[in-house]
Parts: sequence; structure tokens; C-alpha cells
Amino acid sequence: MNEAFISMNEAFSSVNEVFSSVNEAFSSVNEAFSSVNEAFNSVNEAFSSVNEAFSSVNEAFSSVNEAFSSVNEVFSSMNEAFSSVNEVFSSMNEAFSFIPCTGMLISNEKI
Repeated sequence: MNEAFISMNEAFSSVNEVFSSVNEAFSSVNEAFSSVNEAFNSVNEAFSSVNEAFSSVNEAFSSVNEAFSSVNEVFSSMNEAFSSVNEVFSSMNEAFSFIPCTGMLISNEKI
């Protein structure tokens, strides 16, 4: 009977070694997946940083766009004002077009 227990013990030891080998294999696979996961996390962090950088650039261009829009409004207002002045000078030119040009030169020189 003692030999039977020894045989059973050896059989269970063999099975235990097989399960230990399987456990080590799964541990290796788990470590590999953990490494891959860490690599993807690093890539994700890198893309997040790039995304933040592009977001900052987008905000900067948006601010520049707003500034140019404000400048455009100022120039549009100036254009409207100068258009009105141009109309006044055009009217004056038409009104005074009947006066002949004398060709006089006005100078600040002392005589």
C-alpha cells in the first residue's frame, strides 16, 4: 500500500509539474500583454501631448484670426469714411471744374 501511495504521489507530482509549467507559460503571456499594454499607454500619452499641442496652436490661430477680424472691421470703417470723403471731393471737383487753372506756384521763399 505504501508503494501505491508513492506511485500516486509521483503521479500527482508529475501533474503538479505540468500545471506549474502551464502556470509559468500563462505568466509569461501575461507579462508580454502587460508590456504591450504599457507600450500602448506610452503611445496614448504621446498622442495626448500632440493633441494638446495642436489644440494650443489652434487657440493661437483663433486669437490671430479674431485680431485680424477686428483690424478688418477698422479698415472697413475707414474705407467707408474715405468713400464719403471721396464723394465730397468728387462733388467739389465737379462744382469747381468751370474755374480755369492759373498755373500759379505758391512758395515760402523770401523775395
